[in-house]
Parts: sequence; structure tokens; C-alpha cells
Amino acid sequence: MQFEKVDSGFPPGFGFASESKEVISWDYVKIGETSYLLPVAADYLFTYPWGDVWHIEVQYRNHRRFETSVILKFGEN
Repeated sequence: MQFEKVDSGFPPGFGFASESKEVISWDYVKIGETSYLLPVAADYLFTYPWGDVWHIEVQYRNHRRFETSVILKFGEN
């Protein structure tokens, strides 16, 4: 599964990239005996009006499952 987003046409002086592209890839990752749909990779490309181009690639690995529990009691002495 993949999510893609492209933004462009920001007003001059906005202070952000004149164009940006984001791609996030999701897949089923087995943790213990269960598979979870989780992000596995991301790719970002930012083009700025002054000529800078930033390309960021992300790989998600070693997914772990974090759990917690909380018991709240109100009005007891």
C-alpha cells in the first residue's frame, strides 16, 4: 500500500518549498504471531524557490509492539 502527495504553487515569500512530494509505503509486518499494517519506507523531495533540493529517504525497521495499561480511580479515599 502506498500514499503519495504532491504540493505545488505556494505563494512567493511563503518560506516553504515551492514544490514537495511525499511517498509513504505500508506493508504487513509480523510482530510475534500477528501481522500489522505499518509504514516500511518513506521518500520526501522538497524543491525550494532559491534552488535548494532536499531528498530524504527513510527505511523503517525493527518494528516492535509497545503496550501499556492504566487504571484510573476517582473519588475513592
